[in-house]
Amino acid sequence: MEKYNLVHYKEVAIRVAEDETSDSMLYSIVDIVSLLTRSTDARKYWNTLKQRLSKTDPDLIARCRQASLPARDGKRRMTDVAEADVIMDLLKVIPGIDESEVNSFVRWIHRGGRMHDVVLPFKMLPFQPGSARVAVNTIHDDDLRQMAEAEYQYYTGNAQKAADIAGLYLDHGEINIRITAAHIYVLACMHLRRHVKSMAAFQILENSLQEAMEYHSPKIQRIARMMLFSARVILHMPTDEMEHDITQLVPELPEGLKTWACSIYCYALYREKKYEQILGVVEATNAFTSDVYPVPLGYLNAFAAIALVNQRRMEEAEEYLDRVMELCQPDGLFEILAEMQLMLHGMVDVYIKPRAPEDASTIDAIASEFYSGWMEMRELLSEHSIPLNVNKTEFIMAVLASRGWKNKEIADYLGFSQNTVKKYLSNVFEKLHADNRRDLRRILMQ
Repeated sequence: MEKYNLVHYKEVAIRVAEDETSDSMLYSIVDIVSLLTRSTDARKYWNTLKQRLSKTDPDLIARCRQASLPARDGKRRMTDVAEADVIMDLLKVIPGIDESEVNSFVRWIHRGGRMHDVVLPFKMLPFQPGSARVAVNTIHDDDLRQMAEAEYQYYTGNAQKAADIAGLYLDHGEINIRITAAHIYVLACMHLRRHVKSMAAFQILENSLQEAMEYHSPKIQRIARMMLFSARVILHMPTDEMEHDITQLVPELPEGLKTWACSIYCYALYREKKYEQILGVVEATNAFTSDVYPVPLGYLNAFAAIALVNQRRMEEAEEYLDRVMELCQPDGLFEILAEMQLMLHGMVDVYIKPRAPEDASTIDAIASEFYSGWMEMRELLSEHSIPLNVNKTEFIMAVLASRGWKNKEIADYLGFSQNTVKKYLSNVFEKLHADNRRDLRRILMQ
């Protein structure tokens, strides 16, 4: 039984069979005839045209194939299908179709046959650091290029521009564009403290997963599950029932998305203090990633730095932080370090600020916006919250203390006196209503 998918052209569904032997898409000819000719009986229209073409252009008809696809009544029936290049040749001989509509459809089919499973195109783009803008502009598909532009704006600290672009695509007919837009919109609106809009976009992700499970191919299902899992991890929402599935589906994802999925998995491991496992994931992913994906690799290597600083392996942590800067600094992709600033436990101040003070200032500004929005969102999603009057230094000290660092270790690392650390932590315990360091960890990891 053939696997099938639904793709959408201007919100009209077209059935597509998947040829697993050649990894190609076979489009329902009747669906396309119905769409473009507006015929009230597309099957009869195609059968008549097929008979004529079998005499005038038998080679073209010979290139058409058959596949078992579900009909309107839900039963599978054999129907004529063809690959994208055959469809485009058929469009040349189907009478009465508006030329502009044909041109529009041809542009779409180039995407629909080959790119309907592309999500987060900027993350999936391989490019050398410093050429992000050029890489975005090389994407030929208009919708995917706009999604990549929204991601680029987000990762360079322009949440408003990212939200403006992504917001236009939240009800897009194609699931890959829709879930990409929703993912960007969730994060951008969280930055901007527009939490109602952010949660509405999160609901789109959940609805899209349900749609994928009911109507789309396994490939789309895997991608939709990954997108929802990532949003849940970032928002500290329950993921227990999804984590086993994620470890199984990661190997089946496209390389750029696979690398990013591994970084999200590292986030889940970080919350469980599984630092050695994080380092294993990072080492393996770096070894088997054949190209340069600055955003996913930036996140991934940042988690290695986080794992190492938690083990007090500071020189190794600094090496990984240098890798992150090499990937992100040339294009100004500082959102990555901003999102992870507090988990990096002061490494931005200790290692980046002395060498690149302007970059550190940019990271601080983006991080302040991100964490204000993130903490407010957490308060909406949970009975527990972290008071917003905990400043960056207090938060970093609180995290270090909750993870077993002694006052002297914190003082030596951050460059404060032990008395100053003691005063900061006293304020933190009061603000967070924590009685001891174990209590502090419980509060911070909720």
